[in-house]
Amino acid sequence: MPNVIYDLLIYRRDGTCLYNRTFTSAVPPTVEKEEREKLVYGMLFSLKELLPSLSPTSTAPPTLKSINLPPLTLYTTTSPTGYTIVLHAAAAGSSHCDWDERLRKIYEVWTEKVVMCGMWDPNKEGGGVEDTEFDREICNVIRSWEK
Repeated sequence: MPNVIYDLLIYRRDGTCLYNRTFTSAVPPTVEKEEREKLVYGMLFSLKELLPSLSPTSTAPPTLKSINLPPLTLYTTTSPTGYTIVLHAAAAGSSHCDWDERLRKIYEVWTEKVVMCGMWDPNKEGGGVEDTEFDREICNVIRSWEK
């Protein structure tokens, strides 16, 4: 069964969504795009804050890698530079995938095509990376995973 990837969101450390791309619509939107971006980041932030209090040990704080909400799953990672990447995919048939590796690939493309680009302003509202080389490259990468 192919892996269906619904959307990709990339956030700056302060919670500003720099990239939001829908590949396949999972459900009809019930809230505006900007409101959804805030809700997703707020949920991730709250869960990350809650995890240490749920951990049985205090030596190694737990990390949030995915949230399974059948039939959908949110896969997430935070880069060393503070970017939070969220990949929203179908839960069914996705257990054989290395989602950590896929998130690393997205970060690699992000770093190469956006962060290292001298024309990109990280403080620009909205990120301004739609319809760019990054957007085209990430679409190709995502489509290759769906096969």
